[in-house]
Amino acid sequence: MAVLTKKVKMSELTGELKEFGIAMGAETIGVAPVERFAPAPVGFHPTDLLPGAKSVVGFTVPQLAGYCENTPNNSYTQYGYIFKNLYIDRIAWEIARFLDNHGYWALPYCREGQTTTQVEGFNPNPFFERNYRDQEKAAAKVKLTMRGDISMRKAVEAAGLGRIGVNGLLLTPEHGPRNRMGVVITTAELEPNPVIKEELCNHCLRCVKECPAGAITENGPSEFNPIKCIMTVQRWGTTYPEAVKRMLSRRQNAWDNVTRLRGDAKFVVYNLIVGTGLCGSKCINPCPVGRRTMK
Repeated sequence: MAVLTKKVKMSELTGELKEFGIAMGAETIGVAPVERFAPAPVGFHPTDLLPGAKSVVGFTVPQLAGYCENTPNNSYTQYGYIFKNLYIDRIAWEIARFLDNHGYWALPYCREGQTTTQVEGFNPNPFFERNYRDQEKAAAKVKLTMRGDISMRKAVEAAGLGRIGVNGLLLTPEHGPRNRMGVVITTAELEPNPVIKEELCNHCLRCVKECPAGAITENGPSEFNPIKCIMTVQRWGTTYPEAVKRMLSRRQNAWDNVTRLRGDAKFVVYNLIVGTGLCGSKCINPCPVGRRTMK
């Protein structure tokens, strides 16, 4: 009877949590037990971040067609990334606080949680190794390139909200790849969602054909090249496309200032430029999954 009561309570808590998450702004929300993360590399398992974790709560927030499908534009940077990161962090914080108020440890994972940026000489996050509690695992993580502490796409897939497509992005039935994601790790043994078993990607390969960086291959995420994606500009040689020049032309000497940058500063600028959708978001926009007919 005690076990049954516990299951009922967890079922009720899970339902309340999902209702709360939707009210806070999540589009969809699901739960994955930590057992679904067994294949995670050393240092990237939910229990590496929160010892004793039992569940991972994943949620999605949609991208708007207005800025997403009319790239490049600065609204994509602001509302698709800068504002959206804070928006997702706020939802994750509220979900974590909800669980904390019910007596469970909860760790919201921040959107800007990337730990390693070892790309062509760029240094890894200087705060990472000395803050990570397990130095052996920390050393293993620093050897991996362009990874966060936990894969949000795989976490949200494990939470039953979508499937990862050929483009390496999470596809949901509602919006295809036009989503951003958030994650909360918790010691609460919540009721899990069933995973989506059927493929959502139809393997049309439009993303492969249209990616200007050549970062996506028909073999899917296992061969996705994040360095090519982020350093898109290198595809065009030493000069930026005219689109970037137009975006920078409003500020006097902005172009000259960018070309003079070196090292980590230049890496940051590269990220900001890619964040404008300079490439036309070809991993997202051509995808027919979840595409809506707008008025």
